[in-house]
Amino acid sequence: MSAKAYFYSINGTVEGPHSPGEIVDLLLDGVLHQSVHLIASGDPDWKTVSDFREVVELLERRKVPAEDLSGGPVSTIEATAEERAEISAEQEEIKAKRKTRHAMLRTIRSSLDALWEAQREAIIARIKDDDLDVEYESTRKGHKALYQEIEQNVFEYWRAEGILSSWVRDLTWNDADFTLKFKSKDEGGKFDEAMAWLAAKNLIGLPAVYCFICGKEYVYVGQAKEIGSRLKQHEQKTFFTRADRLRVVIPQNKKMLNKLERLIILNRQPTENRSPGIMKNNPADDCMEFIRREIKELISDF
Repeated sequence: MSAKAYFYSINGTVEGPHSPGEIVDLLLDGVLHQSVHLIASGDPDWKTVSDFREVVELLERRKVPAEDLSGGPVSTIEATAEERAEISAEQEEIKAKRKTRHAMLRTIRSSLDALWEAQREAIIARIKDDDLDVEYESTRKGHKALYQEIEQNVFEYWRAEGILSSWVRDLTWNDADFTLKFKSKDEGGKFDEAMAWLAAKNLIGLPAVYCFICGKEYVYVGQAKEIGSRLKQHEQKTFFTRADRLRVVIPQNKKMLNKLERLIILNRQPTENRSPGIMKNNPADDCMEFIRREIKELISDF
């Protein structure tokens, strides 16, 4: 397959570049229709989608329902249909935001283009033995703020696309994501419900990431080597008072607790967490470190 970049035109406005996969995403999301005109990098003419074999073949593959590729042994601990419905509802909420992801990517591309343009002009200025234009110099000096803007948009893209949720699933056993709806209104009653529920589920001695939830808002996310013992430490705290649900996610092994907690914090943005979790050795922070290194190269003069 080629690595061509694609552009599309709607109402006289050209958007791009996009990879073949991104064009397919736009088609599946209904942002683009089969009649849209595309042009690939290096091609002289605009054509319809059906004229691009690469896009058509990828589109056909993506229309086939994906198989369960999670792999690994199936846990003997399984979530109920109601608990799976809670997670399914969360995924539907994420899908509802998907059409904004393309705007996020355009914003990220625009930020990177500004850096690349400044670096190019810095090279040209050096060749001409001239001073770099003030605007370009300002862009290079402001790379830290630009990185923060890119980071924010990357995290938002991952949330909207469901990538953070996918990484969370990769770290957990099949059907080992549980949610308890509290019936009690007072703190003590909720605590007793939680402990009885954990015992009934055979979770009480397991490592886990736990989440106090109120409505759609995540109040607090934490981790525990033994979930039962850890929740006892929260018995007198306000998390139980505020929460109407408790979510418990079981990792495949306790070494994954830091990764799992960090990814859920990034995804759900709890209001009461003072710490963002351990910011290393997980897919999200590894990717951001790659971006940070690349941006550093863009503003370096060797």
